Amino acid sequence: MTRNLLPTRMRILCLMAHGVDVRIFDMVYPRHRKDVEYYHGSVTDLQALQMAVMDVDAIFHLAAVADVKDVYSDPHYAEAINVRGTINVLEAARRGKISRVIYGSTTWVYSDVLDAEVDENTPLRSPSHLYTAMKVASEHYCQAYAKLYNMDVTILRYGIPYGARWGVSH
Repeated sequence: MTRNLLPTRMRILCLMAHGVDVRIFDMVYPRHRKDVEYYHGSVTDLQALQMAVMDVDAIFHLAAVADVKDVYSDPHYAEAINVRGTINVLEAARRGKISRVIYGSTTWVYSDVLDAEVDENTPLRSPSHLYTAMKVASEHYCQAYAKLYNMDVTILRYGIPYGARWGVSH
């Protein structure tokens, strides 16, 4: 069994269905799962992150200010969560000798690309939105940590979620 750190219900359900022990680190208490280990905190708090990742094998980093209206109205706060929070997750992983980090980015990093078709090798253009800029910056930090510290980092560029469990605000 492995222990993983992640903040989203669907991934919890999928991982638990495959026999994975799950640990949540989030600012919001889980409403639906009482059978997972939970640490309350923010990705802006490196010390709390380090405590939460002790003895885990992998981190699914999905914490973000993802609503573009929230990013636009308070870019300073959004940057603290989206960029510096990512650095903290990577640093907690490095210090804790975590074998794997999976970073949840977005397909919006392609929003300013002129090509009709894109893939992970498509060069990104300068972002025209703060949210996209923050995601691109965080991807660069992930790549730098992978190179400098020989970390196994995977970047997933998620599309827009849909369905019955895609979020409390929808």
